[in-house]
Amino acid sequence: MRAEKSDVNAMLAVSPDPTIRNCLSDREAERRGLSLGMPVSVGQDQPIEVFEERVMRLSRRVFLAAGAAGLTGGPAMAQGNTVSLTREHPDGRKTTYRMMTPSSPGDWPVILFSHGANSSNLDYDRLWRPWALAGYLVIGPNHIDTGPPETQKKVGRDELWSSRLADTSLPLHQKGAFEALARAGGGAPNWEAFAVAGHSFGAVVAQALAGAKLLNPEDHKPVTALLPGVKACLTFSPPGPLAGFIPADAWSSVTAPSLLQTGTADILPGFVNDWHLRLTGFSGPPDRWTIVAKDVDHYFGGLICRRKPAPPADVMAMEEVTTLSRDFLDAYVRGRAERLKDLKLRASFGNDGVLTFAEA
Repeated sequence: MRAEKSDVNAMLAVSPDPTIRNCLSDREAERRGLSLGMPVSVGQDQPIEVFEERVMRLSRRVFLAAGAAGLTGGPAMAQGNTVSLTREHPDGRKTTYRMMTPSSPGDWPVILFSHGANSSNLDYDRLWRPWALAGYLVIGPNHIDTGPPETQKKVGRDELWSSRLADTSLPLHQKGAFEALARAGGGAPNWEAFAVAGHSFGAVVAQALAGAKLLNPEDHKPVTALLPGVKACLTFSPPGPLAGFIPADAWSSVTAPSLLQTGTADILPGFVNDWHLRLTGFSGPPDRWTIVAKDVDHYFGGLICRRKPAPPADVMAMEEVTTLSRDFLDAYVRGRAERLKDLKLRASFGNDGVLTFAEA
């Protein structure tokens, strides 16, 4: 697996929160037609009673067992309507944006998306298209660290971080240009209903814009980047704590409903050596949803960020994740109570391999 470049010269600060395991019984797995292999467990030297107590304290932990037998891949992806534009920041710096619009007219809720390091806004259609098909306008910049490291402009950590925040939030400050392109597609951005989302380093951007307690990576002073009015935060493979940048309690100041996705193979050697670290500090408050995809890595096998043909199990897991994320968005961004009900039912009794734990 190719390790993503660390954007901060820091060591992981805390140990993983040992609260997650796959407790689907063999009988239940057989009923659901799954091949789970060895169950996921943490802290094997601890009594099972401790595991059970900690599991029940989790905030809606969802396990997606993507290893179902007989999968041949998902259906062909519907095409989204995309358009690009370049905008200039107050300091003269220019950023290229990509918009993916819904196919039907209307007032479109907005998702502001930040890509991972050494990636681009072209590498996340597997997430973007289902959201656009559900009626969301997705807007994502190309950050300074787009593409291979050797092609990037060399900047300091502070400039890289501040530019990412500015890139992702700019559409809220220059609405006219994005509205004009949306009108050409038959719709209008609903700026009163917007979410922030991102993958990997981009997930940290989404955290910050949702109000996470972060530090400037250069001088380690607190950073305030909350976007007023944000309705929801979706983070895919956030790194977890990083000394001098992401405190262990970074999530404690986020009040917006939040979804965090990772996988049991979501490891970047030398940077994030244990996927449990990505969950640090996330559980506790209401309206926190965690999706853990069994055997899924940082890139969903090549479906996002580092694109390549992916195994059928990763395709299946991605379909489950995007469906759950659409229900999450509809529930909290559009305020559809029936979607929240659907999400709870789906998490509890839904497709094969979906498992949830009750709130404490």
